[in-house]
Amino acid sequence: MSSRDNPNTVGNRVKSARMLSGHSRQSFAKASEISMATLRAWEDPTPGRCGLTKKGAKRLVRALNGMGIFCTEEWLLAGSGPGPKIIHDSFEPDPDEVVDWGEEESILKDIESFKKNNPDPIVAIVADGSMLPKFSYGDYVGGNKVYGDDIKSLIGTNCIVEITEKTLIRRVGDYIQDGYTLTAINQDPSTVDAVIVGVKLKSAAEIVWHRWRKKIRDIKV
Repeated sequence: MSSRDNPNTVGNRVKSARMLSGHSRQSFAKASEISMATLRAWEDPTPGRCGLTKKGAKRLVRALNGMGIFCTEEWLLAGSGPGPKIIHDSFEPDPDEVVDWGEEESILKDIESFKKNNPDPIVAIVADGSMLPKFSYGDYVGGNKVYGDDIKSLIGTNCIVEITEKTLIRRVGDYIQDGYTLTAINQDPSTVDAVIVGVKLKSAAEIVWHRWRKKIRDIKV
């Protein structure tokens, strides 16, 4: 078993996607047909238990999509492909819900604050080691989308970029061959798509907000 499909690592991805939706476990359970006990078993699997299954991943993806979060079964189960991103904001926190603001819920609160106080926000999860050492696996990053020729003003900055059916976190480089050059900070030979040339971007957002989770910063990817 690799580190990516270890049940605890999978549980961290489940937790990250759930928190990106703006929900605590309690409110997520209320908004979906997934009980708090099931969420807990997926996010914090007990020793000897497999945690999230393929069937569970399908249920979770459907629930996340309904809450405005793009996510794939492949990412949840194996960490492959782009990480989750907000596709629309459909959640209003329950003012009567009592939440213990530990590390996880503190991040949730920060995500909600960023989304509410920025004009065209995008928040994404760093899904690999391509932007080490600045951005680590499992970090949350956010920015404000720009489009068309305005993207040229972001050349040389680290951005969340949207291309066809994919979201990446890369440094935006020169505009050549009718598209932009995207580069990873980490140019290790194992980095996938370390340099991509001539990419047409649907949008780009300079990373102006960065929040990390202490518990998973050391996961190897």
